[in-house]
Amino acid sequence: MVTVCCIGVGRWGQNIARVLATLRDKGEIDELIICDKNLKRAKFIAEKYGIEKVYDDIDKLIKIEDIDAFTIAVPTKYHYEVAMKLVHYGDLFIEKPIASNVKEAREIINACRSENRILMIGHIVRYEPATRYLLYELLPKLRSEGDEVVHISAERVGPGPFNPTYTLNLGVSHDLLVHDIDIANAIVNELPCEVRAIARYKEGFPYEVDIMALFKYPSGVVASLHASWLVSTTLKRRNIVIQMQNRFISLDSILQKVYIERGLVRHSADEGFIGILAAYQSKEITEHSLLAGPTNEPLLIEMNHFIDCIKRRKNPITNGVVGYIALKCIESALRSAVEKRSLEIEWDEDFIDKSVY
Repeated sequence: MVTVCCIGVGRWGQNIARVLATLRDKGEIDELIICDKNLKRAKFIAEKYGIEKVYDDIDKLIKIEDIDAFTIAVPTKYHYEVAMKLVHYGDLFIEKPIASNVKEAREIINACRSENRILMIGHIVRYEPATRYLLYELLPKLRSEGDEVVHISAERVGPGPFNPTYTLNLGVSHDLLVHDIDIANAIVNELPCEVRAIARYKEGFPYEVDIMALFKYPSGVVASLHASWLVSTTLKRRNIVIQMQNRFISLDSILQKVYIERGLVRHSADEGFIGILAAYQSKEITEHSLLAGPTNEPLLIEMNHFIDCIKRRKNPITNGVVGYIALKCIESALRSAVEKRSLEIEWDEDFIDKSVY
């Protein structure tokens, strides 16, 4: 028997409830429970997805129910408080970022270790079809042929919080940039050693709304990552470009497409404008479209992985350490922006296995 409880069914948490209800209907989990301080919303979501048990108080919930795992989709500011309360009662899935700061993240990780709990962080981009193809099929193949990553650039742009003066989810770095630093780390398979960042703020808002961060890795690879909320409600971009020695790889997270550009058919500096233009138009570009229906929904794959990790007691792909690393990178970038200088990033935590990077 596997019983899962969704803590928080707001804007994103209701999607988690929807997907877990699907897994329940498929027999992957036995019972699904909802807990949200907004009881009216909780009951609405429960009725929508056929969930019988609904709570609006965590303390009451854990006194009555025997739960195997919790998904935590509350505002970032409350991740630590909720996780530290629930770690004594079941395995944890925490939406990204793992916590508001690395001190809280470290305590969550240590608590889960002490209680022998599965800890998974919701870095959902890792579970997108295009990202999985890039990380686990394309890059290993190209590396086996002798090609190597030289540079990474990413742009993650979209509208920010609806409230122009207040948010419990911190700034654009914790909201958007955290995704691309995690993907960059996975691409390079190293921990960054240096960062230089520039951030932009908006009057009346306590956190950064735009940031450009350059992360340098021990191998010399540099990742140039940009995240911004300074756009209209209709403008959104999720792109990653990888420069390799022999090709460019572009990933569009919105369209779930990967483009491989192998370069020019010919290159000459003395052909004149028309000749050069023709040469540049003769690039060989291969397109891989990875939209494959509802079974490839990233959140479904992510939740399936969490349930599998619970049952088999295995370490998730996006475990607590992965979440901690991404958060520490974000904090380092923000500190660099405030201090207006490059900062070294030191990795001396005992729970980080550097041999895997």
